[in-house]
Amino acid sequence: MSKKEVKILPDLKTKEQIPVTKPLLPPLEEYKELLADSHVRFLEIPEDLEYNHVYFSVIFPSEKSLLEAVDKMAENGISPRRCFYPSLSSLNCEKSDQMAVAKETYRRVLCLHAFYELQDKQFYNVVKCIA
Repeated sequence: MSKKEVKILPDLKTKEQIPVTKPLLPPLEEYKELLADSHVRFLEIPEDLEYNHVYFSVIFPSEKSLLEAVDKMAENGISPRRCFYPSLSSLNCEKSDQMAVAKETYRRVLCLHAFYELQDKQFYNVVKCIA
């Protein structure tokens, strides 16, 4: 892991200035490093895309393994977000069978919090629930 740096960021609720110790990596890269040996896959983000770093999406091998991780996170007070759930392909307004990949994939995608204000303990608890 990279050398640590202390940043002073405003707490979103109280507006207090709080020290945050994070490795010198954006949250996305830190998730990739810590989850590299886990069973999840990462979405490829094009280099020329300006990413907002609010969520980090991971793909689980099955919906069952995703739900197990979500349950572990809930036990630890963490609320991840299902990505585009339910899929637009499941709505009655679209009667196409041409969305097989979307129908198979959306059940396995989970958005993990990745904003810089995420405290170290919260961040590593997310990783522990998956790894």
